[in-house]
Amino acid sequence: MDATEFTTKRLRAEFRKAILGTLDSIRGSKALVLEPYFIQPLGLVAEATVLKEHGVDMFCTTELDEGITALYGEKGIGRVVYLTHAEIGSIHRACKHASMSFKANQNVELYVVLMPRHMQMAEIMFEEEGLKGDTRFLHIPYSWVPLSRDVVSLEMHDVLKELMVESNPGCLYGIAHALYQLQEMFGSASRVQAKGEWSCRIATMLGRMRREAGKNVPASAADGLDDIILMDRTVDMVTPMCTQLTYAGLLDELLGLEYGQIRGKGDSRKVSGLNETDPIFREIGDMFYSGARVWVNSTLKEIQKFRDSEMAGADVAALKGFVSDLREKFSRMPLHTSLLEKLGGIMQSSGFTARQKIEADILDDDVDMNLVYDRMYKGDDVFSVLRLMCLYCAVNEGIPKKEYDILRKDLINTYGFEHIASIHALQMARLLYRKEERKRSFFSKAKSSMGLLVADGNPADCENPEDVHYAYAGYAPMSSRMMQKACSAEGWSTRDDAGHATMRVQQRVNDYGFPDDIEASTTSTQGSESKQTSKKRNVLLVFVGGVTQAEISTLRFLSNKGKVHCNIMIATTSILNGSTLLEKLIK
Repeated sequence: MDATEFTTKRLRAEFRKAILGTLDSIRGSKALVLEPYFIQPLGLVAEATVLKEHGVDMFCTTELDEGITALYGEKGIGRVVYLTHAEIGSIHRACKHASMSFKANQNVELYVVLMPRHMQMAEIMFEEEGLKGDTRFLHIPYSWVPLSRDVVSLEMHDVLKELMVESNPGCLYGIAHALYQLQEMFGSASRVQAKGEWSCRIATMLGRMRREAGKNVPASAADGLDDIILMDRTVDMVTPMCTQLTYAGLLDELLGLEYGQIRGKGDSRKVSGLNETDPIFREIGDMFYSGARVWVNSTLKEIQKFRDSEMAGADVAALKGFVSDLREKFSRMPLHTSLLEKLGGIMQSSGFTARQKIEADILDDDVDMNLVYDRMYKGDDVFSVLRLMCLYCAVNEGIPKKEYDILRKDLINTYGFEHIASIHALQMARLLYRKEERKRSFFSKAKSSMGLLVADGNPADCENPEDVHYAYAGYAPMSSRMMQKACSAEGWSTRDDAGHATMRVQQRVNDYGFPDDIEASTTSTQGSESKQTSKKRNVLLVFVGGVTQAEISTLRFLSNKGKVHCNIMIATTSILNGSTLLEKLIK
């Protein structure tokens, strides 16, 4: 595998082949039943038109609707296929839907296709419903959904709730298993680094899987995967609580961008194709908002200039290039112009600018808490207010007792008593809490040592950035700074000033072909250093708990600008922002 092929292209092709091969093995007309949140991700792997070519005549979700199952007979559906993840909740919903389907039509054949592995509990649950004899169980050994050329996601949206609120670490094995599968595809990494309790446990599981594999352990590839770097979302809870200001980030924050689509609300129409297949989005998606506007305006001026003054004297080759440019870019230009105008209107509102100022003041440790009260009293969305409270907690390691009690009381009185449970969930997750002692927070130390904020009197150049501060108009994501350090030859130190568990493992095999990994604070980096001088390393950056669009943009920036000497691929449990993170925790 050449270094330039360190992308998700191969993963998408193999996942697609596995899904279509499984459908082809089930002959006849089929209904495909999916988890509600997996409909759009599946479309990134295999489009609905392609699935129909392979015998799928009906699509539905595991939401119980007897009207849908009644259509099986009308449409001549003889087989019902449940494509679901190997998780108890997902299997339970599939089981209940299968029971309803079988009662509606006992002539249908039931198939359960589990991802990424078979699960004995699935057979037990179907047996308890009296369906095991009528159900065939299959599995597809893939779970990563390729969202773009350099981003893959497990689409595990409840990871943070399970780990932070419910204290249920069961999902960690699934993440470790999925990472082991990636090493089977891209080659075994020579070095694994982990920061945070969950990431260290996953790294330990990876080592155990290697030992259990024995001589069948994935081999290292000359141009394959070099490093795996894992980081818990809880290591940096400041960044997701801040408002993203890249084009893709704002589409996510303000218009609900998901899987390249914006679902229409009211009179607005649905927008799709906002991904790397769109040449304009590919150019401006990672840019700061104003930089994206400048790019669009300058491109339109260049097109206008060529058409008005240069077209008459242009040769055939130049005309062909112009027509090609029009076909590729100009056809989508009105859409992006409209989206930029819509974002601009929202950003100019008094509520948006007020929240931006409060966020900046919190990061500067110069906030007036009365401004937070004002946002609440002026009717801001509850998640906007909770984000500001959680941001203050993350920066200062708690809210002073007096302010905390006032905020808690007023939030409940303003938004309703149901948010008593919301506050309790956030307390359980250690995102919202009283400050019990006077001490300098880790963020206060990191601001200077990591260069998280631009220097006073030296504002960030967001349109022509030289560093990652542009993504948040003056704040460099702490997670990106930490990943930047991890990608260096020396990597993370095993001593962490914030008390985060940190682990470094050198993965290797002995002379007999068996895994012989070393875990130590003195892990040699000579091999990594030699690689750095000869070629760019292929590094997998793993976010356990989710990553934001703006963080992805900053990591791409670091790689493209040569600030890290590596090709990166980003793996995450889900894409999130501050509001969706809180929503999942308190739902």
